[in-house]
Amino acid sequence: MERLLKNGERQYDDGEIIFDADDSCDCAFVVVGGEVELTQVENDGQIQLTLLKKGNRFGDTDVTEQGRRGASAKAVGTVTLEVVPHGQGASSRQEKPRTVRSAMDKLAQSLGGVNEMLVDPSAVRVPAAADGDRPKAGLLRSLANLYSGSRSARLLFRVSPLSGEDGENQTRHLVAALQKRNGIKVRSLLKPLELDPGREAADQIPEATAAARKLLDKSGADLLIWGDVPAPGTTIYLRFVSAAADDEDRPGTFSPTAALSLPVGFGPEFFELFHAVCLAATVVRDEAKTSTLRNTLPSALNAAAAIIRDLPSDLTTREQAMIKMCYGNALAVMAGLRGAAKLYQAAAETYRSALEFLSRQETPLDWAYTQKHLGAVLQALSDRGTGTEILDSAIDAFTSALKVFTKLDYPREWAATQNRLGLVLYKFHMRTGDREVLKRSLSAFQAALRVYSRQQTPLSWAEVMNNFSQAAQVFGEQMNNAEVLEKAVNACLASLEVRKKKNNPLVWAATQNTLGSALFLLGKQQGEAARLEGAAAAFENARDVFVAHGAAGMTVITEKNLSRVEHLLGEHTPQGRAGAGAETTAPEPPAKPRKKTSRKRNGDG
Repeated sequence: MERLLKNGERQYDDGEIIFDADDSCDCAFVVVGGEVELTQVENDGQIQLTLLKKGNRFGDTDVTEQGRRGASAKAVGTVTLEVVPHGQGASSRQEKPRTVRSAMDKLAQSLGGVNEMLVDPSAVRVPAAADGDRPKAGLLRSLANLYSGSRSARLLFRVSPLSGEDGENQTRHLVAALQKRNGIKVRSLLKPLELDPGREAADQIPEATAAARKLLDKSGADLLIWGDVPAPGTTIYLRFVSAAADDEDRPGTFSPTAALSLPVGFGPEFFELFHAVCLAATVVRDEAKTSTLRNTLPSALNAAAAIIRDLPSDLTTREQAMIKMCYGNALAVMAGLRGAAKLYQAAAETYRSALEFLSRQETPLDWAYTQKHLGAVLQALSDRGTGTEILDSAIDAFTSALKVFTKLDYPREWAATQNRLGLVLYKFHMRTGDREVLKRSLSAFQAALRVYSRQQTPLSWAEVMNNFSQAAQVFGEQMNNAEVLEKAVNACLASLEVRKKKNNPLVWAATQNTLGSALFLLGKQQGEAARLEGAAAAFENARDVFVAHGAAGMTVITEKNLSRVEHLLGEHTPQGRAGAGAETTAPEPPAKPRKKTSRKRNGDG
C-alpha cells in the first residue's frame, strides 16, 4: 500500500502498481530505493520496457498526446520514490548534493575546453616534453595539415557475438556503429568466446581475455570487443582486449574488467562515444597505426563530448559512472599521445564526476579503478608544475584505491598502484624535503616488488627497480649511508639486465643516467675513483643515446652530470687536487629538495 513519508517521498510494497498506462501524467518520479518495472501492452501481450534502479527518473518520458502515462509502473521489492512536480526539469534530489552539481559544472566547463582543443588549433599549446624537447606545433591543429605527411594504417577490430538477450542483433548493431569509419576495418567473429553459460560473464574475464588474445594473434587484428546483454535485456556491457598488452600502466589504460555500458540498440548520439572508447582501448606498437590513432581519436572525442555532458536520465547512476570512466580513459590516452595538460585536466574532471556516483561500499572495483585512473592523470599533471597540491590529490587517490586493491585479492593492481604511489611520494619529497614521505616512497616500491618478479613480469619489475634506485640514492645521501647507496647501484644494474638498449634505447639511457647518479654519490662519499669512472661511463652511455634521438633536455642534464663527475675525478689527480674546492653537488636528477614542509598521513601506503 502506498505510504507518504515525512520528507514527501512515497513508498510502495513489492508488486504494488505505482501508475497505469492510462493514468494522467501529473508528476514524474526518481527512484530513491528499490527497483521499478516499466511495462507496456502491445498486440502480443504485456512486455517489459526496462527495470529502473536508484537515480533513474521516470513517469514523464512516454506521455501520450492525451497526457496519459503511456506505460505502467510496478514496484519490485520495497520501493521509495521522490516526487518531481509536473514541469520541473530536474529532480530536487539532484539539487541536494552540492558536490554533484559542482562536479558536473566543472566537467561541463572542462569538456567545453576539450571541444576547443580538438577543433581550434590555437586553443592550447603542447607543454615542453619530459625530456625538455618542445614540439614545434600546437596541440591538435588542423589534423589534415598535422598528419598529411605521415603514413597511417587501418586498425583491425573484431566483435565477438554477444551473449544474453538478443545478442545476435546487438552484435550486428555494434559492427554497424563502427563500419565506414576512417582508419578502421571491423568484422564480427563467427563464434563467440568460449565461456561457461552457467557463470556470469564478468566472473570469466581472465579466461575470456586469454581466449581473446589467441583469436587476435591468429587473425592479426588489433582489438577484440566482447560482452553480454544480461537480463532484463536493456543494457549492453562491453569489454575490450587489445592484441598488445599494455605493460607500461599508462594513464587511461583499459583493464580487462573495464566495462562500457550502453543502452541496447543505442542511437547515433552514442556512436562516437563507442568509437572513441574502442580507439583508446587499442594498444599499438606500430608507428603507422599509432598515426591512425592520432588522426582519428581527436574527432571521436570531440563528437562524444556532447553526450557525456548530458547523459540520458534513464541510465542508472552506475551506468553513467562507467561511461564517464571510459571516456576519461580515452581523454587520458589522447593526452598521453599529445602531452597535453588540458586534456589530462579534462580527464581528471571526468573521473571525479564518475566518482560522485560510485562508492567503495556499493561498487568497490569500479570505485577503485576510477581512483587509480584519477591518480595517474594527476601524476602526469604534476610533471608540469612545481607545487604540491596536485601531488597531494594523487597520493589521496592512490591510497584510496589501495583500500580495495589488496595484495591478496588483486595482486597486480595492488603492485601497480604501489609503484605509482611510490613515484608521487618521491616527487613530493623532492619538492618539500619531507624525509618521512621519502621513507614511505621506498616502502611502496618494496611492496610492489613483493608481486613483480624478473621471471614473470620483467618489464614492470625493471621499472620498479629503477624507481627504487632513484629514491634509495637520495635517502642514502641524506643519511650518509653507503649501504643504501650500494643498494641503489645494484637495483639499477639489475634493471639494466632487463632494459636492453636494442629494445628501448631511451628507457635504457634513462636507467644509465640513474645508475650514473648512484655511482657518483657512492664514489663521492667513499672517495673511490673507480666508482666515479663508472658514473662517467654511465653518463656517457646515456648522453650518446639522447643525442642520437634528439632528446635535447635529457642531453643537457646528462652533460651537466658528466661534467660534475669529471671535475670530481680531476680532484683525484695531482693536477686536480691543486684546484680542489669547486662545486661537487649531486647529478641531476634528482634535484635539490625545496624548503621542507610537513605532510602527515595515516597508513604506510
